[in-house]
Amino acid sequence: MNVSCSTCLELISPSDDLSVAPCGHAFHSPCIAKWLQTGRANCPQCRKRCTAAQLRRLFLTESADVSASQAEDPARMQGRVDSLTFQVRCLEKEKKAAAEKAEEEGAKNAALREEFREAERQRQSIKNKFNEAKAQARKLTAHSTFPHIFHISKFIFTPFHCRYRF
Repeated sequence: MNVSCSTCLELISPSDDLSVAPCGHAFHSPCIAKWLQTGRANCPQCRKRCTAAQLRRLFLTESADVSASQAEDPARMQGRVDSLTFQVRCLEKEKKAAAEKAEEEGAKNAALREEFREAERQRQSIKNKFNEAKAQARKLTAHSTFPHIFHISKFIFTPFHCRYRF
């Protein structure tokens, strides 16, 4: 915060010798003393009646972490606010894009799951048909009178009793 003495128009720093008028306005002690010595018995800022006897000393304590050299001007602070606002907008766009991509990937995932379920149903159907054919082959070989017919899962049918494995 930049506070200036209304008499000399210089900035007031915590190390300055300060005085406060009865109305509450603060000035450099030498400035207000000189003002009152010139015969003006009023506050230089609001013109309320004031005498040297009514002035009070003002002591300011400077914070250890903020000094006058570290204080930032409003333009620099506004620049930082604008920069952070821009960063927030960029991050919001990235978040929106990521959400859209996640939704798209979720739809692809659901389609792949359904495709997998369908493939699993087909596999189970083929497996059941194979087991049924295998059971029928066992029944046929058990009741067969022809010695050249062998088990379907291990041998190929041949009229010459040759055994060939799959």
